Amino acid sequence: MDRCTQRLKTQMKRQTNKHLILVVFCSLALLPFQRTDAQEAPDPKEKLQAVSRTMQGIMSIHDIPSASAIVLVDGTTHVVNFGKQTRGGKTNVDQKSIYQIASLSKTFVGIVTHELMKIGVLKVDDSITKHLPNDLNEETKKKLSKITVAHLLHHRSGLPRSSPQRTKDKTGSVNITYTDANLLQDLNQIKLPFEPGTKVAYSNFGYALLAHLCERAAGKPYAELLKEYVTQKYSMPNTGLSITSAQQEFLVTPYNDDDRNMATTPWSMGKLAPPSAVYSTTEDLARLMKIQLKDYQAFEANSVVSPLVLTNNKREMGNNSELSYGYGFYDSGNGKLGHGGGMDGYGSEYVIAPSSNTGFVMLTSSCGPWSIRLADGVMKILAGTQEDIASEVIAVEKIIVEFRTKGLDAAFQVYQKLRSAKPSPLGVDSRISLVNLANQFRLDDAAKLFLGDALEDFPKSKKLKSLKEQLEGQ
Repeated sequence: MDRCTQRLKTQMKRQTNKHLILVVFCSLALLPFQRTDAQEAPDPKEKLQAVSRTMQGIMSIHDIPSASAIVLVDGTTHVVNFGKQTRGGKTNVDQKSIYQIASLSKTFVGIVTHELMKIGVLKVDDSITKHLPNDLNEETKKKLSKITVAHLLHHRSGLPRSSPQRTKDKTGSVNITYTDANLLQDLNQIKLPFEPGTKVAYSNFGYALLAHLCERAAGKPYAELLKEYVTQKYSMPNTGLSITSAQQEFLVTPYNDDDRNMATTPWSMGKLAPPSAVYSTTEDLARLMKIQLKDYQAFEANSVVSPLVLTNNKREMGNNSELSYGYGFYDSGNGKLGHGGGMDGYGSEYVIAPSSNTGFVMLTSSCGPWSIRLADGVMKILAGTQEDIASEVIAVEKIIVEFRTKGLDAAFQVYQKLRSAKPSPLGVDSRISLVNLANQFRLDDAAKLFLGDALEDFPKSKKLKSLKEQLEGQ
């Protein structure tokens, strides 16, 4: 092993697994997925086969019990499902299977908020104290007075990620009775770590408070607002804050993220549920997605802002100027928009690309950062690139999982093996992600090693040459 490789291994061992995995995701997710003029778009059936193979490969690597997905191409839905409703059971999951959708629920809070703004009962620049009860203590009123509805929407309020009262049981599930009184108690006790509007801090609690403000502004419970402005309006009969006894038959069993043989239970969160624990199906979400794609296309063509256009008013998320956040919806900066979520037991991904009229929604019975990378790979396949994206996504996932479970030496061996395979599943984009990973950690030796390998394997790649020039100019 050469000295460059040895220094790479030594440096990377100093980093935490969690940080590494996050940066790998960010590097992959922000790559522009485009087809060159010399390439021909694959047959639609080949795309769907690639999507299916990618899902099956990633699910197998992570031992995911089940996943329901729908691919949307030019208004046509294509169903892709894997696994059983319960491990060892006989019922297959399908587009009618019910899951909790975790933070994808925030998209609904964003839609409801947008609707209430359109009728004038809520304004983006309102101080939140305008819609809170008068029985808050004076110190709390003063503390919260600078927080606006916009700050809640864009995760810039300074409120904590979760309520201090939210706890998990031994299986990873949350089961608490959280009322309006608990919410006010938290608001009285919480301290803001920064001035509202000056920083970004993703906050489930902030969106729970936003749902509460919607209730107070409209004079209706959030469940009624969700029904009026989302589920009834867009024909989503199996979506809501709770499910009936008849719907219980279709509920998928969730499994712990760290032990996927450990069954857990759906989360019960009271007033914390609106942004984190809505139930839905891929069938319902695909109906919404079709309409939302049309509305975004109308917005891009004629600046028509419907309640489903959730990124007309958006703010950057931290130091990453590409990624921004609107009303419960991300804008990746490369033509893709959406939201996802993960709770110990359920995961969700919802991504649209209005310019290509494509989308992908997936609900799973166990979650993790793998689902983000999977959704990103699927959208890359749908974008029409000719290279074997399925194999590339699966190969990168193998490297990440090897690192998490067996350490850097094993992961590096997998990388070398995959690189030397004929043909290698590691394409240009995955090499760029590795270089970006090294740069994120300021590992110069790592960046040089990965970039050198990539240029050796793909000497004619304009993207790699551009990356080299970029790095040399820093």
